[in-house]
Amino acid sequence: MKKLVIENVSKYYDKKAILSKINLSISQNECLGIMGESGSGKSTLSKLLVGLESFDEGNIIFNEISYKNINKKQLSLIHRKIQLVFQNAFGAVNPKYTVEEVLTEPLKIHYKKEISYEKMKKRAENFLEKVGLDSEFMSQKATQLSGGQLQRVCIARALILEPEIIIFDESVSGLDPIIQEQILELLGSLKETMNLTYIFVSHDFEACYYLCDKIVIIENGEIADIIENLDSPIIVKNERIKRILGKAVDFIETIQ
Repeated sequence: MKKLVIENVSKYYDKKAILSKINLSISQNECLGIMGESGSGKSTLSKLLVGLESFDEGNIIFNEISYKNINKKQLSLIHRKIQLVFQNAFGAVNPKYTVEEVLTEPLKIHYKKEISYEKMKKRAENFLEKVGLDSEFMSQKATQLSGGQLQRVCIARALILEPEIIIFDESVSGLDPIIQEQILELLGSLKETMNLTYIFVSHDFEACYYLCDKIVIIENGEIADIIENLDSPIIVKNERIKRILGKAVDFIETIQ
């Protein structure tokens, strides 16, 4: 069953097409990689999927909910069930907040009348543990954490609403290579244990290859190629695709 379907979606800014006729689908427990150069439209697509921006043509369907003429109740559901983890963890949280406040904030927004604060706090501690941090971090300010630690907190914040899909928009970019590897291992483990579906937006083919089931390459707002099976030999002949993949072309040759 398709969890999310993107049908012929286009997005314009000042009459310029940022995304043009995008057709994609993703199934339960799948990880879809989206690669592209800066300005290709991949981050805009992420914002459309979580309902932060609207599209101009086509449609997006999540669990049979059409984004066309969506009502407030449906949009609230999408905001819970599709979470977005950004690249810059320090820019994604209030620097004055403690980790406890960062994690309980989405619960207050969506479940304030249903869950007591004590239960919210306990839930925050549980999800903090799931990302490899103990409860001692709850009292620390976001600014006291390392980039890797804070990104784990942001992952816990995404998980705490028990979403069905998580979109990672360059979420491991800029991290130390060792920390990046640890985060990728964490994401792979969480995906399997929690039966999650991922959309992994990145310019790093090696990260996509590690985590994803298939990879979509976007150029100038259009789908330039789709690598459907990462277990089969990957042949890169198109010069445009080689440019987008960059140094990954050499990596691809070593894994064949």
